[in-house]
Amino acid sequence: MSSPSIFILHGEQAARERLLTQLSDIGYDNARGYSCGREAREACKGSPPDILIVDSNVNDVSSVELVQRCRLDRSDLRVVITASTATMGETSSPLHRLANATLISPIGMWELRQTMRNQMSALDAAAS
Repeated sequence: MSSPSIFILHGEQAARERLLTQLSDIGYDNARGYSCGREAREACKGSPPDILIVDSNVNDVSSVELVQRCRLDRSDLRVVITASTATMGETSSPLHRLANATLISPIGMWELRQTMRNQMSALDAAAS
């Protein structure tokens, strides 16, 4: 698979931009950032991303609906949750139950690279 399409849903602009830069630095240039689930849901109509990175602080109805809507259009959608150590106790939330992986903030380059490799391997396996 070539560079996957990636949507980043994060309420903080600085964090969103940092993730976009980190992804670009490790070779994932097809990423777009969104501040709310409704905005991302509009963007994914008809063309859902391969990988959706969602911050656990955006754990609202629109972010859960975004994941569910994208999975209707793309059953192999990979969902990665970013979370701080303070929110890790909330792993029973609807959003966490939809996740394939979790990244703990602050997100290091090694962790991000490894998580993206794992998600790409899962996408490749689903395509086989």
